[in-house]
Amino acid sequence: MTAEAELRIDGNVVSQVLTVRTELIGEDNSQPWLRRRIVAEGPTLRVPLDAELDGFPTSSYSFDKEGMPEAPWRLVVSADELEAPFAHSVRLELNEDFAPVRKLIGGNPELYVVRELDATIVRVLIASAARLSSTDARDKTLEEVAAEYPDSIAAAAQRASEQYLQMSLSAAIKSYRLTPDKHDYEVAVGTNLLKD
Repeated sequence: MTAEAELRIDGNVVSQVLTVRTELIGEDNSQPWLRRRIVAEGPTLRVPLDAELDGFPTSSYSFDKEGMPEAPWRLVVSADELEAPFAHSVRLELNEDFAPVRKLIGGNPELYVVRELDATIVRVLIASAARLSSTDARDKTLEEVAAEYPDSIAAAAQRASEQYLQMSLSAAIKSYRLTPDKHDYEVAVGTNLLKD
């Protein structure tokens, strides 16, 4: 079964981020005091409303309830080209089953959790740029694509490479492809992984 709902809200009532939660409520006659009951819940979705999107869409839910393997988070990349807009091609899904992740969602994360998440983002962005560039037959360099499309996956991967690895995206992808052990070491160093 599928269902849709439309809710109209005046623009002066909301700002910055809209948090969407879905619940399916049904009748329950098992107890005299219980007439309505939540029979299903969807993941919580945070929708940025600013024209300038900061970061990327994030949702949080129980991976266990969804039958997914246990992990603190999952970064999903749906881009099929380097020019794809970052904010519309990447989604961070946080697992509410992990106490440190719940603290992250609440805005009071442990520093090691932030650094682990940074490392995941750097790894996934560089791996995604490597995948997308391997099927791309163009004359432009990765850096030229990033400069021409500043809101793209390529530009986000370029910023991550420069900020955390102190190297160009091309150099980071070369390291990722030719020496993955060295690349992982570079990511750990660049994100101060587990450092006090």
